[in-house]
Amino acid sequence: MLRNMKSENTGHQTTNFNNLFNAIGDFLFILDLKGNILDVNDAVINDLGYQREELLDKSVLSVHPPEYREQAAKIVADMLAGKRKSCPLPLLAKNGDHVPVETKINYSKWNGQDVLFGISRNLSELSLSEEKFYRVFDNNDSLMSLSELRTGKIVNANKKFLNALGYKRDEVIGKSLLDINAFWDYNLREYFSDAFRRQGNVESELVIMRKRDGTQLQTLFSLSKIFIQTHSYVLTSAIDVTELKETEKRLQKNIEQQKLLADISLSMIDVRPNENKFQEVIARIGRHLGVARVYICEYDTERAVTRCTYEWCNDGIEDFRKNMGESPYKYIQYFKDIIKPKDDVYSISEDMLPENVASFLTPGDVKSLLVVPLFSGGVPFGFIGFDECARCRVWDENEIELIRTLSGIISNTFERLSYQNQLSDRELQLKAAIENTEAGLWDYDLVTHHLYVNDVWKKILEFESEDLKNHLTDWKERLHPDELEDVMKRLNDHLEGKTEKYESIHRMKTKSGAWKWVLDKGRVTERDSNGNPLRIIGTFIDFDKQKITEETLTTLNATKDKLFSIIAHDLRNPIGTMMHLSEMLSDMEHFDETTFKMFLNSHKELSQYTYHLLENLLNWAMYNRNHIYYSPRMIEINSIVEDNIVNIKFRAGQKGIHIDFNSQEKHFAFADDEMIKLVIRNLLSNAVKFTPQEGSISILLKNGKEDLEIRITNPGTGISEENIEKILSGTDFYSTPGTGNEKGSGLGLKLCRSFIALNHGQFFINSTPGKETAISFTLPVAG
Repeated sequence: MLRNMKSENTGHQTTNFNNLFNAIGDFLFILDLKGNILDVNDAVINDLGYQREELLDKSVLSVHPPEYREQAAKIVADMLAGKRKSCPLPLLAKNGDHVPVETKINYSKWNGQDVLFGISRNLSELSLSEEKFYRVFDNNDSLMSLSELRTGKIVNANKKFLNALGYKRDEVIGKSLLDINAFWDYNLREYFSDAFRRQGNVESELVIMRKRDGTQLQTLFSLSKIFIQTHSYVLTSAIDVTELKETEKRLQKNIEQQKLLADISLSMIDVRPNENKFQEVIARIGRHLGVARVYICEYDTERAVTRCTYEWCNDGIEDFRKNMGESPYKYIQYFKDIIKPKDDVYSISEDMLPENVASFLTPGDVKSLLVVPLFSGGVPFGFIGFDECARCRVWDENEIELIRTLSGIISNTFERLSYQNQLSDRELQLKAAIENTEAGLWDYDLVTHHLYVNDVWKKILEFESEDLKNHLTDWKERLHPDELEDVMKRLNDHLEGKTEKYESIHRMKTKSGAWKWVLDKGRVTERDSNGNPLRIIGTFIDFDKQKITEETLTTLNATKDKLFSIIAHDLRNPIGTMMHLSEMLSDMEHFDETTFKMFLNSHKELSQYTYHLLENLLNWAMYNRNHIYYSPRMIEINSIVEDNIVNIKFRAGQKGIHIDFNSQEKHFAFADDEMIKLVIRNLLSNAVKFTPQEGSISILLKNGKEDLEIRITNPGTGISEENIEKILSGTDFYSTPGTGNEKGSGLGLKLCRSFIALNHGQFFINSTPGKETAISFTLPVAG
């Protein structure tokens, strides 16, 4: 409906323009691409005599006289193909009258879908009602003035014009816009004069107007020629978009920051051991933030020194950090003390430092600095720092959030590289272990099939000498069935001379029945004259601890890769869309005010989704670094639920979803306030995501003896048992599109489960595929 196109920020302007539009008697039809009526304005209802319900979903041809409908269909097709500008055929009133009109049709967007806008000018009412016009004119929320066509002298100006520009009425009447110096750019006068002569109007030009006090006002400026009685006038209309343009700037900055995060995350995915991409990354960060220096320093705890491993300097700034070489702790003890796990971001100016520490920074001309600790495995291993040399910088919250997220990405990359280095060193470590540790030995005679094993071999599998038959079948019986075929193939390939040696890592059953990983190696030492093997000797190593360590490192590395993949791919899609919208928004001449507002709403929705994803990623990273601190207190759950319903109301309204929460009793829990807010926010967001159009979400609070239960239930596709296991697992990431094809990362429910566990509660998922899902959790009741 047309009424649904109004947002809170733009409702006044849209209403005023609709009032002015209705006053001159034009008919407005909103059509789908098949020509069916989606909505009409009040002029259609009042002047043609129809009820709105009589027209909805009907073909627009039904409001043309029957004898003109075939001709109207052809003319509309020519208009859409660009062959004609307007349709002169009359409309049919409900009482049978033919109403002469001139109709124009344009493509546009409405409620997120492609539509046609049909505007029919009522030619039977060419003269305006002067009283009606001036009533709308004076109370309009746009800056409006009426000027003589020939001289440009202002004959009337509305309240908004006078108040916004700071003039009294007698200061503008009889003067032109040029006389009162209304344009910030003087050359606009000639531009508008030329455009008005050629086109007869000027529509929605972005213009900076000058107030009486000399300050700026950004507007969408329009000129049109109108007739009042027998006189011709120029009507100027300017919509104040100063706040909207500031919002656009903030959105553009947000897009640039999110693109930087996505690009850096993607580049870090491909980092391999001994490959240096950190220098490129800190250079991009430094240029984006406009700082003097960016550097990464690492601790050498054994030698009690700190060294700068990477440094980038802006134009005209000299290297300082790397030139210091290794710095003993005694020179930077102050910084070592303040950079602790509890510190997230620490900013300090030169005048706040002790004299001996400030003198330490003097050669680098450091006026202020900001440092963020870097962690690996939950332990600080260094920090990333930012120097300012020209001023003492005050960092805003958006910049700090960006730096905090970037430090997490860098920390995760260092940690992932550490895992990869450990994996690549495994073989060297194993060789050293064999050389310095007594290994199990075996000797197999292929003629007699006798298998000799030493005491170490027996000890590895927990056997005594009398427990073994010293035969190959005894060895084969103890091989894990999943690996038996592969082990025998490796052995036979070597016996047949296809491989230089036999080598296998597999599981064998111990005397107690447990499975143990072993490294088994061997080589043929004797062959007959035909090359057939006679004897093979080998070693047998207990590989259980190494295998478990390897699998743990591989799992951790896979988890890190998954997180980086989520950041790169889930961020790039909305960022790409926002960049495309920004490019379209920059071309203002193709958009009217309504379309411009619709694009800004799309920007807002994408920014909210991306911010929500970044918030979950940051919390997940902090949780896995043991950097989340549990601070419980008595909290009221009702208010947290109500606040989150308000925040999700717009998204729910887009899908027509009703949220049912009518708890009259106050419920209190003993828990961490911020963690529970995040849990309820994620669960409500998921419920809206998976609820179909016009569905209903219910929220229930129920007190037990010791625990408070919070349950959120929604209809929809449901979740299978297999996918519930993935969601609740510690390593798998599972996500599926919502009923409106909404995307997700798979992190939200994992965070919820982890945070509920930290708050000594339990987390449950109950779902019936194809019907509904109920997610609930418990919290300790506040005593």
